[in-house]
Amino acid sequence: MVVGPDVDNNNCKKDQCNVMPIERNKDYLKTLQCPLQKENAEILQWYEDTPLPRSFWCYETIKYDGKGRQLTQCQQRDPSKYNYCANDRTLEGRMFTHCCAVHYIDRVTDKPMCELTGLPGNYPGGCTGFYYEFIGKINEFTERAKQAQLKVNCDSGNYQPYCNTPEW
Repeated sequence: MVVGPDVDNNNCKKDQCNVMPIERNKDYLKTLQCPLQKENAEILQWYEDTPLPRSFWCYETIKYDGKGRQLTQCQQRDPSKYNYCANDRTLEGRMFTHCCAVHYIDRVTDKPMCELTGLPGNYPGGCTGFYYEFIGKINEFTERAKQAQLKVNCDSGNYQPYCNTPEW
């Protein structure tokens, strides 16, 4: 039963009329503990027993915008020395569960190219989906990528740290 000055016939007259008054003491609040709420020791034990989800360390190709500003944030490895760096999560903080490497020959320069990336678990299609999306963008206006292939596709079944290394 809800009681208080803002209640008429057990119905609230305004928002949050069933909130406990602040003037109640702390001992009274302890008696209102939920019956299913665990004790602190039980909660700590659960955190100790529950393994943290593992994030994959993957190499990522460093991307730049049209003005030469670096778009890829590198967590490990000096980006000035290489054109790739090591990360274990996206810029939004989602952990990588796939490491991918796409290899192709640039039709314009006739040089081999590779795109390294890590993908979160909710990426549609995993590495295969990334491959088709990436090659589709390159070949959007003219067929620029020839002999394209998904060179590395490692996920939880065959993961090794930095499995998408560019040194094949």
